[in-house]
Amino acid sequence: LTLTPTDHTVGLCITYYGECPKNVNVSITLGPPHRNPTDSHNSFQFTDQQRNMSSSNFVTADEFRDSLDDDGNCVIQLQIESSMKQAFTGLQNQGATCYISSLIQMLYHLRLFRHTIMFSAVSSKNSILKATAITFYKLMTEETADTHSLTDAFGWGVAEGFVQHDLHELNRILLDKLEGPENSKDVNMGIFEFKIVTRIKCTQVD
Repeated sequence: LTLTPTDHTVGLCITYYGECPKNVNVSITLGPPHRNPTDSHNSFQFTDQQRNMSSSNFVTADEFRDSLDDDGNCVIQLQIESSMKQAFTGLQNQGATCYISSLIQMLYHLRLFRHTIMFSAVSSKNSILKATAITFYKLMTEETADTHSLTDAFGWGVAEGFVQHDLHELNRILLDKLEGPENSKDVNMGIFEFKIVTRIKCTQVD
């Protein structure tokens, strides 16, 4: 969010980076710190295709000055209302792909991982990353989703859909492909890293 003051008005430019499968309404309120803002200003509606909004006369210069405290500080509150579907969504099998569905459901419900995938896929050319984001999008917006985008990105045909694979192996392959080659690093997989620390403690010392 960027505010641009002029002599008479204050302009605003706002970009929505979160998950935005349907419509997201953002209402913006200004007010001095330590006091509840009372004046609600422009309301912006974002969609998956429209993530940037701007207003050249968001508030007048006088209104903006009234929202400042003695030290020139101002609080900007954002109220976000989303029409994102909240109910759980199942994934249809493509023959014997229940192991894929289990893995995708588990990864989808890791909020940080889901946000990372949806954000990274916007500018990436990684086909596996985009297919995973499309599958997550379906889980957000549809009553019943499928994994066709993902299996197509893997290059699987109908026959492969009836072959069971090891879930642990698929998880390793999927995460490697999501991360991309060493020189691109489409997705930072640091959220899955951990350290093992060994400590030796003497409980009885003479």
